[in-house]
Amino acid sequence: MLDYEFEEQGGRQVLVFTMEHRYESGPKTDEPSRKSIETERARLKNALNREPQLTDDSETYTESRRRARDSAFSELVRQAYDETCAICGSRRETPSGNPEAEAEAAHIYPKREDGVDDIRNGVALCKLHHWAFDNGWLAISDEHEVLVRDASNRDGVLRVQTIRG
Repeated sequence: MLDYEFEEQGGRQVLVFTMEHRYESGPKTDEPSRKSIETERARLKNALNREPQLTDDSETYTESRRRARDSAFSELVRQAYDETCAICGSRRETPSGNPEAEAEAAHIYPKREDGVDDIRNGVALCKLHHWAFDNGWLAISDEHEVLVRDASNRDGVLRVQTIRG
């Protein structure tokens, strides 16, 4: 951050930052390198030998490490569930047999609450069930049961309630 100032915008005081991105060793790309993903995969697999930790106490990450961690966590969780949604069992493939990016890795204990990137804190979900999980329609109990929220006055409840059964 180079500078900051307050500006009036729509009747509110807004803090505006002047930022400069500095590279440690040359420009970074948007995608993590294969090596950084492999390093992160190894770290996540090694974590399986220790007791799981619910929250992440560290507060800072480098930009590329964060993306590598996200990629490795996502890959390993989807592989653990064979690219299949843990709730509905959907697994789609392209005509050539490649898995569609249908299964998404979700954090059981959410990242926004400092949940860790540990494969045991992940579950593979299809896009609908990932959305429902992130928005409070679904939860996973300590006994690994899928809990469905009852909100009969909301649009979309019928689609989500079909999960019961």
